[in-house]
Amino acid sequence: MDVFIYFSPRLTIPRDEIEDALQEHLGNRGEITGGGSGQRGANIDIEIFDDESGPELLQGVERTLRRMGVPQDTYLDVDGQRQDLYK
Repeated sequence: MDVFIYFSPRLTIPRDEIEDALQEHLGNRGEITGGGSGQRGANIDIEIFDDESGPELLQGVERTLRRMGVPQDTYLDVDGQRQDLYK
């Protein structure tokens, strides 16, 4: 399962801190595969290895992002489907 997280330029938390927290949650069931920052915002790319545990891991990713206080317009692209973080 491929997950792409997109943040607005208002992101005030260092991206590497978010990546560390997400990787801790994923453990050996997934990994951060990329990311970047620019004028239009930032992104973090994740691969979840086991599709069976994917929904559970994805919920944990969302909880982690909310707990860290990422911007309200943060969204995820999960296998091509957009999901707003704050529904």
